[in-house]
Amino acid sequence: MVTDRSGSNFRYWIRSFAGTEGTTGYLAQLNGCPAWTVGMRAYISKDGRAPEDVTATILARGGFPDEKAMKKYVDQGASELFAQVRKLDRVPVIRWVAEADPDQELVLDNRTFDHGGLVHGGFLVWAGDHFEVRQKVTAAMWPCDGKPIDCDDDPFVEGR
Repeated sequence: MVTDRSGSNFRYWIRSFAGTEGTTGYLAQLNGCPAWTVGMRAYISKDGRAPEDVTATILARGGFPDEKAMKKYVDQGASELFAQVRKLDRVPVIRWVAEADPDQELVLDNRTFDHGGLVHGGFLVWAGDHFEVRQKVTAAMWPCDGKPIDCDDDPFVEGR
């Protein structure tokens, strides 16, 4: 994973993923861009050819909350979805979440967790030769960093 600056003031980062049979995956993000913009892009290169943008294909397969669902959360005070990338240097996974307003409780449903403090948007996983959106991953794919959110009360991480 490379970035133009360390810390939270980066303008962009790029992460590559070694794949099978000459396939390489790439994720690139401009800082501060929400999930539904051109801010994060996914690319796949096969056999040394130029990378192909596969972002639209990933989004078309679904798995992320749709606009109607996100409007419901935002109307309750939640942020837009954003990517948690702090583990991306160790695992081929990004987690999409939205944070609740601490002064305004979210109505609990099948996507809320951390006692209603977060909305689960899904995991974007590099699967060796393609990217896929998953609702759950194993603890090995989303390791505990010692923060309560990473270790407790997370129905979307299996095996803890």
